[in-house]
Amino acid sequence: MLPTSPSKALRRRELHGSGRISFSHDLVSRLELNQTAAMEHDGCVNTCSWSCEGDLLITGSDDCKLKVWNAHQSYCLAHEFQTAHRHNIFCTRFVPGTGNLEALSCAGDGRLAHCHLVRGEGENVLLESDQLIHSFEFISPTSPVVLTAQHDGFIHQLDLRCDPSEARVFLKRRLGCSVKALAIHPYSPIVAMGGAGASVWAFDLRKPPGLNWDEDASKALIQLTPSSVAAHEHSSPCPSQLFQSLSLSGLVFARSGAELLCSYQADQVYSFSFQPSPEQTLGAELRSYGGHINYDTFLKDVRFFGPNDEYVCSGSDSGGGWIWDRWTSELVRM
Repeated sequence: MLPTSPSKALRRRELHGSGRISFSHDLVSRLELNQTAAMEHDGCVNTCSWSCEGDLLITGSDDCKLKVWNAHQSYCLAHEFQTAHRHNIFCTRFVPGTGNLEALSCAGDGRLAHCHLVRGEGENVLLESDQLIHSFEFISPTSPVVLTAQHDGFIHQLDLRCDPSEARVFLKRRLGCSVKALAIHPYSPIVAMGGAGASVWAFDLRKPPGLNWDEDASKALIQLTPSSVAAHEHSSPCPSQLFQSLSLSGLVFARSGAELLCSYQADQVYSFSFQPSPEQTLGAELRSYGGHINYDTFLKDVRFFGPNDEYVCSGSDSGGGWIWDRWTSELVRM
């Protein structure tokens, strides 16, 4: 018999390995807020990320603090670190291979910083830009190599084992075109990126396209554009005046690597088949997921949900989370 509270049952399975729960529309539609943990910042919380083990959650906020919460102890505060950021923190992650004792963060001050959460020492600023850094991604769950998504159109590649001065430019878009979101393929050395405009491009991590790559778009493995706006994009990687508000706010690959989810500010969520090959350099969407509103901020991400990626999750300007069936695009929960 299905437990009264799906969220409690899922949590029990996560902690103790019970295999009694399987995902279904009924289960997802009955998800509810199980408890309100005392997890607070002195400003908007813009980012959160789990440790690989799933026991620790790190959050970053407008208060320029990083906080680590222990999920196995009722989300009590495990560590707090006052960063030297001068503006809102937009992304933070635990650094792989450090036992969740070190973290990276980027913010509206254009800094990418590396800190030791427990020792509380002043962080090392790895990169400084004149414009904000939206996000970053490690190229694998175990790699110390990171890629940045920057408002000035740069993607920098840094190896945390090396001196920050050795950071190299992986990619630079033409003037006025930002990079807001990145996704690393789970099995291949491929990064997908998007920002201003409707198109998403994928590149081989072993072959950096370099400066002003958009003057030679053939350096991309594949270009993906929703059909509803493709006619307005033409061949330019930057949007026309009419579509300057349209941009990527989130990207993620399915576990299989065969599908890519794209969340658009001022539009919907789209899924694309992802099988780059010499014969397939352009792609149109498989499905779209809509009904929510994504205009007010650039931070709304998108994720697959479920043991087999059966669902798609994103946020809305209404303040709620939305869950769709991956295959039918039906709204299951909001």
